[in-house]
Amino acid sequence: MAIFGKATQPIGLDIGSEVIRVAQIKQASDLLLSKHGELRTQGSLTDGETTDVDGLASAISDLLKKANITERKVILGISNQKVIVRLLTMPYMEKDDLKSAVEFQAQDNIPIPVDEAILDYQVINDFKNKDNERTIQIVLVAAQKEMIQSHITALEKARLKPYIVDVSSFALSRSLLGNEPVVPDNKEIEKNETPVGILDIGESVTNISIVKNRTPLFSRVITMGDNMFVKAIADSLAMQPEEAKKVKDEIGFPKQGDELNEGLNAKQLEKGEKVRRVLSDEAIKFVGEVKRSFDYGLTETAGDEELTELIVSGSGASNKNLLSYLEASYSKVSKGDALSRVNMPAGQSLDDQTGYAIAIGLALRGIDE
Repeated sequence: MAIFGKATQPIGLDIGSEVIRVAQIKQASDLLLSKHGELRTQGSLTDGETTDVDGLASAISDLLKKANITERKVILGISNQKVIVRLLTMPYMEKDDLKSAVEFQAQDNIPIPVDEAILDYQVINDFKNKDNERTIQIVLVAAQKEMIQSHITALEKARLKPYIVDVSSFALSRSLLGNEPVVPDNKEIEKNETPVGILDIGESVTNISIVKNRTPLFSRVITMGDNMFVKAIADSLAMQPEEAKKVKDEIGFPKQGDELNEGLNAKQLEKGEKVRRVLSDEAIKFVGEVKRSFDYGLTETAGDEELTELIVSGSGASNKNLLSYLEASYSKVSKGDALSRVNMPAGQSLDDQTGYAIAIGLALRGIDE
């Protein structure tokens, strides 16, 4: 919903689990990622929820200054366990009756009391069921009011105006799946594409979503992310987190099925085998939880269909060989291209582009509106 009107060069602000990222898009002959930046929040966020409003406001101000962004209107992205996306199937009804019916249905479909939630919905299908009765499918989004308000308060303290609040799973679909609308018209629905999984691995949370016809039908956030691998190394090898992260990035995960010492040099060998054993065990745990979430989502949204394609984004997607553990469960696994719809200005590049997938998708919302 637009609160303060559109921005001419839209800005996406991704408040992640520990890192905030910003992306500004300029519309010329092509879409350009004109400005971008990221900043660690130093304890003002826990698992994507604000724990220090003033600290977050200060971090946001510092980030925009660092990125040389002066525009005040932003599109805010939210992603934590207090945001729920569900697919509902209901008898057809007129628009005037639909709002109250959705609110009634939400009581049984979301783990948040309806009076404590902000609800939004979109009709994505209109069809005849097996009894020839007109039926609709709705994507329902619910978010806890208090959580949303804490984010907005932080933005206002940073002298920003959030004119759209978007769900991160929708932003991911927008940036990673090309230039078609996130919510398609009926002609798009009739294409009946197979479901695609999107896995965005952040620092301490991972966003899991199932997308069909470029519409997110299911979204879940789990409190597992790249930090779990760092912590496991630190605990097992008695290291400080900073050293453990450096070791993780240098040694990398063993490719599933390979020997632990594969590709290690003589200097790395002794420590490297221990690190890789820890990382392999943690990767198996992580993939098991991811698969359980996707399997549950499929039963809720896609019936008997299987998830064969998985797109991985987020900073954790850059972990060497981590994707090989996912390839054991899904036939097609690829690293997402956050620049599939936008270009970089001449002579510039984007480090950790998978980490910017949400921020870019949020900014694209301002273009697509």
